[in-house]
Amino acid sequence: MNYSEVQLSVVIVCTNEKKFLRPALLSVVASLRGMPSEIIVVDNNSSDGSRELIRTEFPQVLLIENPKNRGAAYARNLGIQKAQGEHLLFLDCDTEVLDNAVQKLIDYIKTHPEIGILSPQLLYPDHTVQHSSRPFPTVLTFIRRVLEGDFKFLWRRKNFETSWNHSSTREVDWTMSAAWLIPRAVLEKVGEFDDGYFYNYEDVDLSWRIKKAGWKIVYYPEA
Repeated sequence: MNYSEVQLSVVIVCTNEKKFLRPALLSVVASLRGMPSEIIVVDNNSSDGSRELIRTEFPQVLLIENPKNRGAAYARNLGIQKAQGEHLLFLDCDTEVLDNAVQKLIDYIKTHPEIGILSPQLLYPDHTVQHSSRPFPTVLTFIRRVLEGDFKFLWRRKNFETSWNHSSTREVDWTMSAAWLIPRAVLEKVGEFDDGYFYNYEDVDLSWRIKKAGWKIVYYPEA
């Protein structure tokens, strides 16, 4: 098949997270019923039985087995290279899809061609809202934090969190890539994730490049 026939490719990266993988895949499979789609799991050399779980319980999943963990960006790029979908949905392997969220994302992005990344609302296990959108860090952000003696912001991205309650659709600078819907055409234009980032900030970098190329990053809490 080619991407003219496959509406959606779901790409999940897993690294020794078997306990999350089964409920994640069950929710994804249920959400894709009737949709021309595929599921790709890129496993980063797990030793906890994740690969065996996929082979035995989810034979419809395309499993890419990395012999070495080279980071999330590298693994996602392997998924991109194998994906056949018109759109790609990147999910963390501890994510469970609720209700018809995937269809809502697809329906919305198809009517908004200006969107480069569409991000749904994220919830914690108790279903409280997880704030997932951020403004881009700036030199002024850095200077202010240093003057305040707060150096944790260098690795704790939540310090860039915006103050709004994440209850309305809006354009943002970037969102956590735990759940991202991206048209294939956007990736073909701006390129893949920068695998120079092992973990964290590869989503900030890609968001920056997508916005710079003229597309919007949109937070969509209806999904």
